[in-house]
Amino acid sequence: MKILVGYDGSQASKEALKLAQAYADICNAKLEIAKSVTRQQPMEYSEVEVAEYMLEEEIINILSGKNIRYETHLLISSKSS
Repeated sequence: MKILVGYDGSQASKEALKLAQAYADICNAKLEIAKSVTRQQPMEYSEVEVAEYMLEEEIINILSGKNIRYETHLLISSKSS
């Protein structure tokens, strides 16, 4: 079983992640955590790597050492005209 959680760093998304964590623990589910970023200009690969690393660090801090399976996904889109 997988649980998809949209994450934007807001307090509401942090609380949603904690709730999903509780459900994942009960159901032995894996969390799929997605964050969307809109870029204003082309991003260098190193910038993407930093954004992925920062997302991973945020999630680790929120899940606070619990043994929950999870995967993070950083979705990058262009600003639409």
